[in-house]
Amino acid sequence: MTPNRRLSLLPALVSLLLIAGGASGQGEASSCPALIDTVLATAGARCRGTERNQICYGNDALQAEPAALLQNPGDIAPVAGLQSLHLTPINPQTGQWGVALARLQVNLPDTLPGENVTFLMYGDVVFEPLQQGAQSAVQAFRLATGIGGVRCGETEMNGLIVQTPETSAKVSFTLNGVEIRMGSTIQFTAQANGVMTVRALEGAAVVRAAGLGSAAAAGSQVTVPLDAALEPAAAPDFPVAYAREEVAALPVALLERSIEIADPLSDEALEALIALIESDDAGDFDLDDWLEGDDYQDFIDAYDDDSGDDSEPDDSDGGGELAGDVDSGGGDDSGGSGDDSGGGGDDSGGD
Repeated sequence: MTPNRRLSLLPALVSLLLIAGGASGQGEASSCPALIDTVLATAGARCRGTERNQICYGNDALQAEPAALLQNPGDIAPVAGLQSLHLTPINPQTGQWGVALARLQVNLPDTLPGENVTFLMYGDVVFEPLQQGAQSAVQAFRLATGIGGVRCGETEMNGLIVQTPETSAKVSFTLNGVEIRMGSTIQFTAQANGVMTVRALEGAAVVRAAGLGSAAAAGSQVTVPLDAALEPAAAPDFPVAYAREEVAALPVALLERSIEIADPLSDEALEALIALIESDDAGDFDLDDWLEGDDYQDFIDAYDDDSGDDSEPDDSDGGGELAGDVDSGGGDDSGGSGDDSGGGGDDSGGD
């Protein structure tokens, strides 16, 4: 029996909040694009020399603990010495918008010294690296982000964006007690006694908490309920498509790799993705193998809407076959996860 989950109501709630509060701060929001461009250009120049396992003070204002670590914009320091970081919300009137950029090893091998995982923090954010024992690279973090405040259009300007290098294997880390595995560009927001939202701007992420997994593919988001201590209060929800306006103004220009933020995931693709997640719950499929191998790209190719064709996915390209296998319950030896030519069992698909 598939464990109970709830479909996330977050997009609907956000829409209601936008309708109720859309008029507030509208004049300030109109100056956001100019401020964003200026801050990103300045922070990019200041943080250009940031190396592996270092963090850079990109733009006013932020408070580091210990304070001596990052005192002025342009300061660069080892992440190992950082206890916490508190950034300030965007303010178009004063030109302030706290920005910090870190390049971290996470769990990338030492044999790839030139490749790093980019952590971009911006706006009303509290960020804490959690050192685990004798590990040389930090692989666990705590995040809290504010809600409300000045929006740029309908995009909230508080959050964390994590990006993996294009040529690397997938990376794993823990955020607010939630296990994250990703190979992509993912945005995170989190509120105590609320939810952590995981948005896949490109690529995909597998999210695990409370014994269950979920996945966000490009154009969708997953939420995880959090308690007062910013720890998981329940399993991750099923994915839903994000609203285009909620991601349109995100500061992706400061990332290592240039990306185009994905369009919202189609209903058809969401249904297929949820089927994969349910099969993972039942033990008939492995989302981590799906992310590691070629199967994820097959899935994306099968539901690529660029052509504007609303026809059913072609099973011959592999992605439609994946969705069909899971719909059949995973019990057919000719499909599902038991077929080494698709699903999660492709041993040749690892990076």
